[in-house]
Amino acid sequence: MNNGILKKLRPDAGCMRCGRAYNGSFERTVMCAIPNSSGMHCGGRVFWRPNPEDWTECPACAGTGLSKDKACQRCLGDGWLMGRH
Repeated sequence: MNNGILKKLRPDAGCMRCGRAYNGSFERTVMCAIPNSSGMHCGGRVFWRPNPEDWTECPACAGTGLSKDKACQRCLGDGWLMGRH
Protein backbone atom coordinates (compact mmCIF):
# COMPACT_ATOMS: atom_id res chain seq x y z
CA MET A 1 0.00 0.00 0.00
CA ASN A 2 1.31 3.43 -0.88
CA ASN A 3 -1.00 5.50 1.39
CA GLY A 4 -2.02 7.84 -1.43
CA ILE A 5 1.55 8.57 -2.56
CA LEU A 6 1.71 8.80 -6.34
CA LYS A 7 3.87 6.44 -8.33
CA LYS A 8 6.71 7.96 -10.31
CA LEU A 9 6.57 7.95 -14.10
CA ARG A 10 8.51 5.20 -15.81
CA PRO A 11 11.93 6.61 -16.81
CA ASP A 12 13.10 6.78 -20.40
CA ALA A 13 16.87 6.75 -19.79
CA GLY A 14 19.26 5.27 -17.27
CA CYS A 15 22.89 5.21 -16.19
CA MET A 16 24.66 2.03 -17.17
CA ARG A 17 27.06 2.30 -14.19
CA CYS A 18 24.88 3.14 -11.18
CA GLY A 19 21.45 2.26 -12.65
CA ARG A 20 19.85 5.60 -11.72
CA ALA A 21 16.79 6.62 -13.70
CA TYR A 22 16.46 9.74 -15.84
CA ASN A 23 13.52 11.34 -17.62
CA GLY A 24 13.78 13.60 -20.62
CA SER A 25 15.03 13.27 -24.15
CA PHE A 26 18.72 12.98 -24.86
CA GLU A 27 20.16 13.78 -28.28
CA ARG A 28 23.28 11.78 -27.47
CA THR A 29 24.81 9.81 -24.67
CA VAL A 30 25.51 11.98 -21.62
CA MET A 31 27.48 11.41 -18.45
CA CYS A 32 25.63 10.66 -15.21
CA ALA A 33 25.71 13.57 -12.78
CA ILE A 34 24.12 11.75 -9.82
CA PRO A 35 26.39 12.07 -6.77
CA ASN A 36 27.54 8.80 -5.21
CA SER A 37 28.01 8.15 -1.48
CA SER A 38 31.28 10.11 -1.47
CA GLY A 39 29.67 13.13 -3.16
CA MET A 40 31.44 12.63 -6.51
CA HIS A 41 29.47 12.36 -9.74
CA CYS A 42 28.96 8.80 -10.93
CA GLY A 43 30.39 9.55 -14.39
CA GLY A 44 28.69 6.56 -16.01
CA ARG A 45 26.99 6.85 -19.39
CA VAL A 46 23.28 7.60 -19.54
CA PHE A 47 21.58 5.78 -22.41
CA TRP A 48 18.11 6.22 -23.87
CA ARG A 49 15.99 3.28 -22.60
CA PRO A 50 12.41 4.08 -23.73
CA ASN A 51 11.07 0.50 -23.88
CA PRO A 52 8.79 -0.56 -21.03
CA GLU A 53 10.67 -3.89 -20.93
CA ASP A 54 13.80 -1.99 -19.85
CA TRP A 55 12.24 -1.04 -16.50
CA THR A 56 10.67 -2.77 -13.51
CA GLU A 57 8.63 -1.00 -10.89
CA CYS A 58 10.53 -1.21 -7.61
CA PRO A 59 8.87 -3.89 -5.46
CA ALA A 60 10.17 -2.34 -2.23
CA CYS A 61 8.35 0.99 -2.65
CA ALA A 62 5.66 0.06 -5.21
CA GLY A 63 7.02 2.67 -7.63
CA THR A 64 6.71 5.65 -5.29
CA GLY A 65 10.41 6.06 -4.49
CA LEU A 66 9.60 6.27 -0.79
CA SER A 67 9.92 3.76 2.01
CA LYS A 68 9.06 4.74 5.57
CA ASP A 69 8.96 8.43 4.55
CA LYS A 70 12.55 8.32 3.23
CA ALA A 71 14.08 7.61 -0.18
CA CYS A 72 13.74 3.92 -0.95
CA GLN A 73 17.08 2.15 -0.48
CA ARG A 74 16.41 -0.42 -3.23
CA CYS A 75 15.78 2.05 -6.07
CA LEU A 76 17.48 5.07 -4.44
CA GLY A 77 14.24 7.02 -4.64
CA ASP A 78 13.68 6.52 -8.39
CA GLY A 79 10.70 4.17 -8.04
CA TRP A 80 12.01 2.04 -10.92
CA LEU A 81 14.82 -0.46 -11.51
CA MET A 82 16.60 -0.66 -14.85
CA GLY A 83 17.06 -4.08 -16.41
CA ARG A 84 20.64 -5.03 -17.25
CA HIS A 85 20.40 -6.55 -20.73
